[in-house]
Amino acid sequence: MIIVALILIVSTLAYYAWSDMHQAFIDASSVSAISLDPSHLPYYMLRTTMRLIIGMIFSLIFALIVGYACAKNKHFARVCLPIINFLESAPLLGFLTFTTAFFIFLFPHSIMGLEAAAIFGIFTSQAWNIALILYQTIRIVPAELTEAVTAFKLNAWQRFWKIELPYSVPGLLWNIMVSQSAAWFAITASEAIPTITGDVSLPGIGSYIALGLTDSNIIAIFFYALVAIIINIVLFDQLLFRPLVKWSEKFKYESINNKTTDNPWLYRSYKKSQLVNAIKPIFSTIVFWLINGASFLNKKINLKSPTRDIKILKKLSCTAWYIVIISACVWAGNALWHFFPDGDMSYLIPLMIETIRHMDRYVKQTYKSYSTNNTNRCSNTTTDIFLDCCCTYLSW
Repeated sequence: MIIVALILIVSTLAYYAWSDMHQAFIDASSVSAISLDPSHLPYYMLRTTMRLIIGMIFSLIFALIVGYACAKNKHFARVCLPIINFLESAPLLGFLTFTTAFFIFLFPHSIMGLEAAAIFGIFTSQAWNIALILYQTIRIVPAELTEAVTAFKLNAWQRFWKIELPYSVPGLLWNIMVSQSAAWFAITASEAIPTITGDVSLPGIGSYIALGLTDSNIIAIFFYALVAIIINIVLFDQLLFRPLVKWSEKFKYESINNKTTDNPWLYRSYKKSQLVNAIKPIFSTIVFWLINGASFLNKKINLKSPTRDIKILKKLSCTAWYIVIISACVWAGNALWHFFPDGDMSYLIPLMIETIRHMDRYVKQTYKSYSTNNTNRCSNTTTDIFLDCCCTYLSW
């Protein structure tokens, strides 16, 4: 009964929030003004929760595709991993400046365009971390599991769903939980969307905090908003993360039994639910055929993979990939050059030199304070610091 009641409540709230996210949008006045009245906070919390969940789902999908591709294809990883590392350090507002127009164009005359921009802001705060952790865990799958793949003659599809993804689940789940904290930091910025007609504040806890800061309302920020955030985090913990952590324990690959004695109430209810026990065999059958259907079909038809054609196709796709990347770099460089008046970027040189001077001064000050606690290191120049960092990186 608890599971059924939760499904009904969550479905009703999700439908209510989803329908409000698809209202008509003409200009900034189309969105209801944010109020500091605490009675509006439950609704704001609902809208923020919807954005967090949707952003989390898209982040996970992105991680499964890109993280797996980077782990399995070195040519793809050579290009995408540096890009992901760069995007991980890019500020959130940098994404919102050029993606808002795209999402508004994608959903014309609908608030969903603004919602998509806000969700994308949440997506950028956590997708890169999740993709990198999946890439790393797939790369370090133990040799015993790899030997099992060979022994059971699993194809790449089966290997991912039966070996690699289950092995990655514990680390992936913990990284998603940590990334949620970054998503909370992004809420305030992502819920204020700049448009041609002015900034639009979407209903949410982030907009509530932003308005409280503008009005210098200490009670609204440090009491009402804080209580709403705590309630939201507790609900996420009790209804989502804690049951998933308990479920993920069966995927831990350890020689020592480190299973926790914690047994969340929702997980216990899930195990005892008659509805779940009735649906579980059907769901298990569907999953089984999705994972193994192609393999069974291949054995029935007795198809033989054309090895020679596959090798040729791999070489052609690799060549095409690098041609596309080089062409994109040439196009981007040409566009950047012509972005400046008469293609002249010489006036940037003094600014770059000044920036380097500031960075050099900052690094020296930082290293000086660091070296006081590390007497074995006596160099204090930028070059020495750079070489030291390079050596540390290479040894790691």
